[in-house]
Amino acid sequence: MLEMRPGAVVTAAMWADGERFTANEPWADVYDHSLWVLRTYVLPPEDALCEWWAGMGFSDAIRWAPWSLFERQVASTAPTIPIEPREWDALVEVAGGPARASRAEFMLADVGISLEPYVSSPETERGPVSDSTT
Repeated sequence: MLEMRPGAVVTAAMWADGERFTANEPWADVYDHSLWVLRTYVLPPEDALCEWWAGMGFSDAIRWAPWSLFERQVASTAPTIPIEPREWDALVEVAGGPARASRAEFMLADVGISLEPYVSSPETERGPVSDSTT
C-alpha cells in the first residue's frame, strides 16, 4: 500500500543519462515529490520486508510469518495459496484477535493469499506464536 505524504505529488522527473540518473529539479525535490515511493519497491525482498515490518511496529519474534507467506507465494504456480495454521496464528497475534485478523482477507486475496478456512470461523483463536521453530 502506498503511503500518502502531505504534499507528495509526482512533479519531479528523472531519467537515465548514460549510466546515471539526472533530473530537471534538485535531487532533494525529486525525492520529496516522488522518489521516496521507490525506496520500498527497489529494495531486495528481504530488506523491503524488514523495512515494512519495522514501520508497522510489530514484534520481530513473528516476522517469519509474512516472510513464509512471501516465499510460498513466489514459489507457487497456483494463483492463490492458503495461509498455513502457524501463519494464521501469527496474524491473529499481530492483529489482536481472530475477528480483527480476518479483516486482512481482502488485502491478502489481492496478492493471492487465502485465509480459508479461518475466516469461516474467526472466533477460533489458536493461541500466540512466538518463533518459527515450534
